Amino acid sequence: MPYPLELLYDNDRFIALEPPPNKVYLKLKGTGWQILWKIFRIQTAPIRILVRGYSQSRPYLTLAHYRREIENQVTDLKVEYVLNETLSLKLDRKVKRRFSSK
Repeated sequence: MPYPLELLYDNDRFIALEPPPNKVYLKLKGTGWQILWKIFRIQTAPIRILVRGYSQSRPYLTLAHYRREIENQVTDLKVEYVLNETLSLKLDRKVKRRFSSK
């Protein structure tokens, strides 16, 4: 089931070249009513993941490292597994340059 996702990164240091992914696919276990509420996005806050250790040589997130964060935020259902194990990110470092006129 698609679940809303919000990736948080340092906006002062990075700029997104493409919009980051806004959903993650989870296999959830719960009662029918609990899952129905999530499907129709009633009372569904997005999972917020703080991006740590991003580098351009490794432009993706491995969600296995964030499983505990996901489980802590999806409190009323049991997360059986994360269907998409990696999320691609396209971030670039912000650079400041000064130009002087002669």
